[in-house]
Formats: sequence, C-alpha cells, structure tokens
Amino acid sequence: MKKLITLLLLMNFYIVNAQNPIIDLEDRDGSILNGAYYKDTDNVFNNYEGVWEYSNGLDTLKIELRKITFQFLGRYYEDVLVGEIKYVKNGIEKANTLPEINTNYGKEKRHTISGNTILTSPQRLNCTDCAPGEKRVYLGFKDPNPSVGRAGYIIFKKTTVANQEAIKIFIGYAGVRKRDGEIIPETTIPYGWYTLIKQ
Repeated sequence: MKKLITLLLLMNFYIVNAQNPIIDLEDRDGSILNGAYYKDTDNVFNNYEGVWEYSNGLDTLKIELRKITFQFLGRYYEDVLVGEIKYVKNGIEKANTLPEINTNYGKEKRHTISGNTILTSPQRLNCTDCAPGEKRVYLGFKDPNPSVGRAGYIIFKKTTVANQEAIKIFIGYAGVRKRDGEIIPETTIPYGWYTLIKQ
C-alpha cells in the first residue's frame, strides 16, 4: 500500500510539472503562457535580499528586499522581488513602509517596490560601468506617500564599497502631465543615484 501511495504521489508530481512549464525570467518575451511558472532560475534575486542603507549626513534611505517564489497571478506563476523603504531627510522621517515587508497582499505588486525584470545588456538604461552579461534588476516603485501619487522604477546593481557588499540604485519617476494651474507634488525621495551598504 505504501508503494502504491508513493507511486501515485510521484505520478501526480510529474503530471503537474508537465502541465506547468518552467520559463526562466531572463527568457521571458512578454507573452503569457497559461499555467507557466516564470522562475528566477539563476537565483539572481537572492543576491538582493536583505536590508540595505544609504547615509549622507542627516539623510538616510533604508531598503529591505525579499524574494517571493511561485506567486500565482490568476493565469500563471512567477517569482518576484518586493521591497519597502524608510527615508529620512535632514533628520526628519519622510516615509517608512518597512513594517509592511512581510505583508502578504496576494498580488505582491502592492508593495512599494516590486517586480521581476532581470537586465543583462549594459546598453539598456545606460549602464556605463556594467560588464558584458552583468545582471541587474529593474523593479517598479511607487512613492510611499499616497498623496504624491507618483510611480516610477528602481534599477539595482550589485557592487562593493570598501570591501562591503553594496548595491548601486537609480530611482526614476514616470512622466507627469500638468494641467493649467495644477501643482504637482514633489516626490518624497528625490530621483537619482544612491549607493546602499548591506546591513
């Protein structure tokens, strides 16, 4: 009886995997295959997990990132990297979403930082210090202050600073159309380059 149960479980495992093809995120071409699993097969996201901090006088930016595997999105599954932030300007806390890092939203794109695009071309988004084939991560970003309502992206690149593990990031915002007389709120975190040290 034990052998029969084991055999049935193994057959079930193979049938499920045969119906759910595994596609490397780096090979994703924009099309969606029902039941597919878009996987971080090279574990690129693992290199970015943890807490990272930028500090410049009274200004600090802390980012915590975590990898979520096999997230179901209705038609397919995917691995995703999500994150939350804490930003302090001139010693005054402007935003802090770090307590939400372990919140399970079901669709994890509700985190302040989320996505799963792996970049390998140095020409893409103008990486002048990237080696050929060097992997970077491109994630969506929404301003942590809901009243600002701005969205954009963050590009993450692994590096070292004084023999310490670090990431170099670029925060960019999507364009905003301004109507006559409308005041567009300033973003909470200024766009630009930051270097964060692993904590």
